[in-house]
Amino acid sequence: MNPMENENQIQGGAPGVLGVLNPSRLNGTLWFKRDSVITSEIRTIIRSDFPGAYRNYSTTPINVKERWFNTFKRKFNWHPTIELEVKTMFHKCAATKLIDMISRVKERGKMPYWILDDQYKILVEYWGTEKAKERSKKASKSRMSDRNGLGPHKHRAGSRSYAKVADLLKEKTGDASYIDVLRETHKKPDGSFVDERAKQISEGFEKNVADLFEDEIPPAEELTHEKKNEMYLKIVEATNGRVFGLGALLSEFSGKGGVSAIFENHMENEAAFKQKLEEIYQENMEIKERLNKLEGLQKMLELLSPRLSSTGVNN
Repeated sequence: MNPMENENQIQGGAPGVLGVLNPSRLNGTLWFKRDSVITSEIRTIIRSDFPGAYRNYSTTPINVKERWFNTFKRKFNWHPTIELEVKTMFHKCAATKLIDMISRVKERGKMPYWILDDQYKILVEYWGTEKAKERSKKASKSRMSDRNGLGPHKHRAGSRSYAKVADLLKEKTGDASYIDVLRETHKKPDGSFVDERAKQISEGFEKNVADLFEDEIPPAEELTHEKKNEMYLKIVEATNGRVFGLGALLSEFSGKGGVSAIFENHMENEAAFKQKLEEIYQENMEIKERLNKLEGLQKMLELLSPRLSSTGVNN
């Protein structure tokens, strides 16, 4: 059976399942940081099973994290071939969501319904220590850093991920290249930028476009979606594997100026991705069939062994 067809059957028939996960997001499938139902469910899972004073993901016991993931598995389905990718993305999103939830609790100064009274007291005591105050001070200083005279980083995306913004922008305008997403998330309604670096990148992009098409009327080369993304990546330097203005749009960034192979496969070559899934699925089925045959032969030999011994065949 085709893995992609199997996903559709699961999504349509299983009671209590919120959807099927797949990076391609084809045929109604969902993916992390793009579909809010996933983030919402992760928050619900954490709130419904929060037995300790966990300040962040690193202070959360492994068994609790695994329990959260197992609960998540009962809410969504996915093909076995992407199990590791799903688990990795779940823990990344859960870590981000948890620290955001705890930060809000700290800011409000009020115990929420999902934290036990004793655990909340432990958190409050920790926040009052010199160690916690120093960490908070450093984090605040980092967020408000000057960035070589460019001021602190600001954007207008709100709680939406840049990937989600890209989806909405594509629905609205038909295109969502990296430069389009940057402008959408960093421009005010009056056209001015809220972030100086974003402004410089936008201006640099326009200059490169002008240089590329200089004295060409009409231009000899079309400025495609892929070409605009390539130009953007050449302008913006990656820092610690992240690219300014893209956020979750890129799961990984190579030093050669391209996106990760996984991202390319899922978003630009869906046919090849589905074919690869089918090949893996067929290989697994063939291996399973061979193992079943070997198991059958072994059982047959076990049944025949006493008979052979009694007839003296082994003597």
